[in-house]
Amino acid sequence: MRGYQVLLLAVVALTIAGCSRGAAVPPVSGDAGKASITESLDTLSTGGQPARTPNELVAIGHYLFGSTRDGGIHNRGEVFRVTPQGEFVVLRAFADGASPMGPLAEVNGTLFGTLYRGTASHAGGVFGISRDRDHQEAALYSFAGDPDAAKPQAGLVNVNGTLYGTASGGENGTGSVFGYNTVNGREFVLFSFPSTMRGGGSSSTLTYVNGKLWGTTPFGGQGCNSAGCGTVFAIDPATGKQTFEYDFKNGADGSEPWTGLTEFNGKLYGTTVSGGRGCSFGCGTIYSIDPATGREKVVYAFAAGYPYAQLSAFNGKLYGTIATGGSAGEGAVYVFDPTTSSYTNVYSFQGGSDGAQPKTRLVPLGSYLFGTTFLGGANGRGVVYRVTAGGRERVIYAF
Repeated sequence: MRGYQVLLLAVVALTIAGCSRGAAVPPVSGDAGKASITESLDTLSTGGQPARTPNELVAIGHYLFGSTRDGGIHNRGEVFRVTPQGEFVVLRAFADGASPMGPLAEVNGTLFGTLYRGTASHAGGVFGISRDRDHQEAALYSFAGDPDAAKPQAGLVNVNGTLYGTASGGENGTGSVFGYNTVNGREFVLFSFPSTMRGGGSSSTLTYVNGKLWGTTPFGGQGCNSAGCGTVFAIDPATGKQTFEYDFKNGADGSEPWTGLTEFNGKLYGTTVSGGRGCSFGCGTIYSIDPATGREKVVYAFAAGYPYAQLSAFNGKLYGTIATGGSAGEGAVYVFDPTTSSYTNVYSFQGGSDGAQPKTRLVPLGSYLFGTTFLGGANGRGVVYRVTAGGRERVIYAF
């Protein structure tokens, strides 16, 4: 298993002692036999730990919203808001649930996200807090574990008021796609990955295209060894019918697609963190999927870097990040033009105050792309940064 995967599992598996409760809010009932809980959230005050391990940002209006997997008053993560100029406000620090994962999703003024651990069942859950009205808490659904979902590692996508996500658990214990109705608070498992996935399941945020939810699994499938080298799948949210569109073979086509897919000019684009022919041991690829046929095509093979971040469309091109590589080996922001197949590292992180190891998706807002780094910055705990299409980078907040 690659270093980042080990580090991710270590981060989300931490057990932090000593938390205190905030004011309770009324619970929302889930499906029959599945426990809902009340989440206690506190505003940040003195004490606790500095926030770190920032997740992917989301742009809403003139603000950027995000979360951190740990840190905060209870050292269980927090939700924050930051302006493009760097004005940073903590909205909530978690007390019961812990380790928010992936980007937030907004539905009617409420920010929803996923928790990897904590909650009454210790299997993670779905939380919501009001974006306005003093950031009031919303009730949270606590996953029950098999056959329910458990321990999500990705964000949520909104389809007509129902949020969909991926998680572990499921009927076969090999992963699941779940839905959460934001009107009545009910959660349901839409699809359980088959037992033949052999360690598959999904850790990517889903993409809704042409009436289907599209995602990836970093392992599983029938394309290579017994563990599988990953898949691209599609699922109809109306019926739950699922199809595996492509099995990676760990050759020139790539292996281990950890990120979600991005729609661009009628195709879906994604990255793999290994495979390809860009370096001797396979440093990953950018690939496209035709949603009409499921045909996969490698459009670029990395020579270094490990592209763990989902691609973003900006100014008619695709932008992404690599966690290592670049001129200093500390990661880079790159641009890929699907029309010409040209690739350029537009900014290389130096590993100092500018940040290091960018592993989250870039978010367009105005004339900039915004992102977070895993390490680096003035305090060594990562940064929120902005970068122009031409590669001018500026840190707007250091954790």
